[in-house]
Amino acid sequence: SGIAKVTRESSYVLYQLTGHGESSLESDFTETLDNSGVTMQDLNLLTTDTVPEDAAALLINDPQADLSTLDAAAIKTYLENGGKVLLTTSGYTETPNLDAVMAQFGLAREPGLVVEGDTNHYLNGYPALYLLPDYASTEESTALDGVNTSRRVLLQMAQGITLTETEHVVSDALLVSSDSAYSKPEGYEMTTTEKADGDIAGPFTLAAYARNEDTGAQVIWVNCGNMDNEG
Repeated sequence: SGIAKVTRESSYVLYQLTGHGESSLESDFTETLDNSGVTMQDLNLLTTDTVPEDAAALLINDPQADLSTLDAAAIKTYLENGGKVLLTTSGYTETPNLDAVMAQFGLAREPGLVVEGDTNHYLNGYPALYLLPDYASTEESTALDGVNTSRRVLLQMAQGITLTETEHVVSDALLVSSDSAYSKPEGYEMTTTEKADGDIAGPFTLAAYARNEDTGAQVIWVNCGNMDNEG
């Protein structure tokens, strides 16, 4: 998994950010982490202003509110010191402070929600917002090494991610839509998933990896708060 990839090279303490309405990991997933030697600990930056030094990585799992300015500064400092962040987000909440952290890696949200136009890339019997993306061919990362790519990932209600060339940063798409996908700028206010004038043409990156080669900082961003594996 992406979490294993960002933790395995260091100690095995994974901090889970709290205080912004973050989603909790499913119990079977935390059990898998525990069996892999990964210890989960909650981290509330209201009570401590730094990410602990023993953090192998920081998980920010679908926050429902933006980071405070102080929270964002603490996470930026952690990354400047070579930290690793795994982020999942949904399109429900505007998070400019959190987005600014990702912008340092050349990563930004695409507006709207992605609709898949290829029937082989969304879940049969469900709206075309239930995406079955492809694994990308990664060049700059090993984030997908060891991942069973025969098992498809289901992303429900996802946004695209733009990757912009940024000094000292290398980045890769990890999950991508088909060329037939499009994004509805009105997002959750859409009245139809049918393609219309004003929609943004795909394909889209739905999960991305980036690394700062100067600091060693790494981030993985899945721009969907509801992710699962299909067989």
